Amino acid sequence: MDRIVQVWLWLSAATFAWIGIYFLVLPHEAAEAIDLQLGTDTALTDVQATYGGMVLGLTFLWIWAALKPERYAAGLWSMVFIYGGLALGRLVAIGGGAQPDRLIWIFLAIEVAVTAISLGLLRRR
Repeated sequence: MDRIVQVWLWLSAATFAWIGIYFLVLPHEAAEAIDLQLGTDTALTDVQATYGGMVLGLTFLWIWAALKPERYAAGLWSMVFIYGGLALGRLVAIGGGAQPDRLIWIFLAIEVAVTAISLGLLRRR
């Protein structure tokens, strides 16, 4: 079971590393890919900080957690809260009347699945 948890943490870290680097290095291209407009320097700075810096911070958290079995639970709980929070935010927007495109529905499905799988792994530990 420990090996599965470790791989799960590394997979999430790798995914977030790619996202974080993409938004730090090519913020306009990355934002456009998810239908965001960066019309001001404030928007650019915030997107690079949030989608770039914060996402890379989570990458390092999951790498840290993956390196020692005694940290696996902390890593899994953080995945539950992060992915669950992302899903919650999307559901609130949709419940408020937003009509997102297909990509957002895919993100929501992934976030719900990752949250559920992480909870399942926690229960088995």
